Order: sequence, then C-alpha cells, then structure tokens
Amino acid sequence: MQRTQWSLSDFWISKRLYRGYASSVYHAIDRRSSQHVALKVYHTGRLHELNRYQVLREVYLHAHLQHANIIQMYAAFQEGEDVVMVLEYAAGGDLYGLLRRAGGRLGEQQAVDLVLQPFLSALAYMHSKGIVHRDIKPENMLLSANGTLKISDFGLAIDLNQERAVTRAGTLDYMAPEVLRCPMKEHPLDFKHCRTLQYNTSVDVWAVGVLAYELLVGFPPFSSSSPGNAMHKIMAANVVFPRHITPAARHFVSEALRSHPGERPTIAEMCASAWLNGGKAQAVHETHHLLSPTGVPLTHQVQAGPGFGEAALLRCFLAVQPPGSVHRGGFVSSVPATPVSAQLVPELSLPVLTVTSPVAVCSATVAPTAAVLPSVALAAALPSSCPVQNRLGPGVLAASHVKLQPAAAGAACAGVVQAPCMVLRYDCC
Repeated sequence: MQRTQWSLSDFWISKRLYRGYASSVYHAIDRRSSQHVALKVYHTGRLHELNRYQVLREVYLHAHLQHANIIQMYAAFQEGEDVVMVLEYAAGGDLYGLLRRAGGRLGEQQAVDLVLQPFLSALAYMHSKGIVHRDIKPENMLLSANGTLKISDFGLAIDLNQERAVTRAGTLDYMAPEVLRCPMKEHPLDFKHCRTLQYNTSVDVWAVGVLAYELLVGFPPFSSSSPGNAMHKIMAANVVFPRHITPAARHFVSEALRSHPGERPTIAEMCASAWLNGGKAQAVHETHHLLSPTGVPLTHQVQAGPGFGEAALLRCFLAVQPPGSVHRGGFVSSVPATPVSAQLVPELSLPVLTVTSPVAVCSATVAPTAAVLPSVALAAALPSSCPVQNRLGPGVLAASHVKLQPAAAGAACAGVVQAPCMVLRYDCC
C-alpha cells in the first residue's frame, strides 16, 4: 500500500457502505495490491468552515494512531474538492448490527470479552496520548472478519494537548452532562478562550458507561423519544437497572455515570475493575483525567481573520506520514507550493514531517519560537531585513489574502507559521 501519490483511480469501487450529506464510505479494492479497503470520502464543497477544520484534524489524529483495536489509516489525499481517507476494511460490519442480530443485547461475559476489554485497551492508548474520541457508540465500533473489535470514526476526536475541548459534540444518548452544558459553535475558535466550559477525558468514561448499559440491557440508560427529556435524564444521571444485571456490572456502569466528572474512574481504572477481571480488581496507578494544559493561555491565540476559513482549511494540505512509514500518502493539489520548504516543529508528541504546502496567514503577530501557541491559531512573521521575506510572502499571501507586515526591527530571522493540525517553523537565514 506504499506509493508516492494516491488517486481514486487506484481503487476499484465495490459498493457504497454509507451515504451522508457531505461524506460517503465505500468498500473498495486496491488495484495494485488487491487489498480490500474502505474509502471515506468528504465532499468539502458541502462543508462549512468548522467541518473543514474537523476533517483536517481527523486526518491528522487518525494518521498517528497505531493500535490493534483501532481501524488503521493507510493514507489521505485530496482529489478535486474531495478529501479521501484510505482505511482498513472491517468485513464484520459494526457493533450495532451485531447487537441487532443477537436480539438487541449481549450476555455479560460476551460484552466483556468481545467488546469492553479490547475497546478499553484502545481507549486507554488514546487517552495516554491526550486524545478524546467524543463519539463513542456501537455504530463507530467495527468488527474485522475474525471478530476483532476496532474503533473507527475520529471526526469529532480532539487532542487535549493541542486545544481546549469546549464544544457540544457527539450523539445525544452518549453525551456527558458537562458536554451538554457547552454551546453549539460555528467556527473552530469559538469559545476556545473559555476555561469554565472545558471538559476532559472523563467524557469518554461516561460514554463507556452508556455503552456497557446498552450492551447488557438493549438500549441506552437515558434514551427518550424527546430530546429535551433525554437531556433532563442525562443531567439527573439516575440509572435504573433491570434485575438480571449483576452487582459487579451495576457498579462498573454506575461509577462511569457519575454526574461530576472528577468522581468518574479513569479508563485505566476501568480496565482494572473487578467486573472485567473475573471478580478480582487489579492494581492501577493512573487516577487523574487529562485536562488541556494551561501553560500558554488560549486567550493569547490569534483571532481568526478573513483567511482562516477557506484559504486556511482548504489549501493547507498536510502530507500525512504515520509513524514508521517511509511514505504512506499525501494530499494531492494543483495549488503551487510555498517557495520555502518547512518542517514541523515537534509540539509535545507531534512527529517531524517535511511539508511544502501553502500555509495561510491571518495575522502578522510575531510568535516567539520558545512559546508555541495552540495549533488552531494561524500566525507568521519575518523581519523586514530577511532576504527570503519577498520569496515567502507571495506563497503565503496566495493562500491567505492577508498582508504580511514586517516584524519589529532587530527581531530574529525565524518565523513561526501555525496552521490547523500542524506547527511550521521557517529558519531560512
């Protein structure tokens, strides 16, 4: 599956598995290797600014997740207005379909062995990287041909090391109370400055409790035909169990569905619970939920300008190379590359990748190289004395339509460009 460029013509499309307003999923066969894959296609012309940002973030986060119980992403590329993700194909369908075939629910041991243990293993791995899934539900859990569970769909996933989680996101039946308290938003930077709204990895813990209940009972604990009534039930967090649920299973679910996020166990603690380990609880050391770091206040991030939307999100093409890969794909675009090549600055766990794609700029704010702003922001500056400013400027301006003003006299000849999902540094002189 390795190649320098990707195209839809590389695949024979077998059938469409899903069709939405702005995306489709297909079963396809790679013409070169005969490998079965799933193609997730986003039609960006139908997406607004926030959704376009989420697509880029999904590609970046998924490309750097490698786990036996997570659907593997082989490549991502752009063809016309479509962004295409080449994914591992799960021949066994989704967990929702399995539940329907099983009569709506599973026995406790089936739920533990088939779903919860492999799922929590993958979720613990994600949380160790600071990534929250935010859309846990049976439809987003797939099964391989041999029945191995795989987490899929990272369209709402977020890296708490990079940005603050402040959005009402996910599926209502699985939303935690603190997620419901957040407002809806239209733009990527909306409410990012508001620390009182931020939530953490415990929202996934809540969703695990809802999932476990649905696996055992046949429906979510707070479901209702009325969305308003469902929200009321979630905020009350009063769980009613049928008589056939064992005390150990009740304890597992009840602990996850505590109203206060600080009272919920971590995923590591859930993995060590007695119910999942044959009645004997295991020792665990991780007892705190990850929260977005506050070393660099998000109120300092650059406000979005006219170039943040279409220019920044559609023309900022990231060459995706998952860890351990020589070259596993990249975005294909007819937009000219910037005259100066750039490298990703390792921000926490970000890998170093070579990038030569256009990068949008919405401010001439000087960003010190020692203090990197959140990667949602866009900023770039070069001192007027820099001999490459005239070469860099046109390429940047082509993507942003924003004037690049010179930095203060005497500033170091190094510019930092921050784009969605990546941080670029230019050291040219």
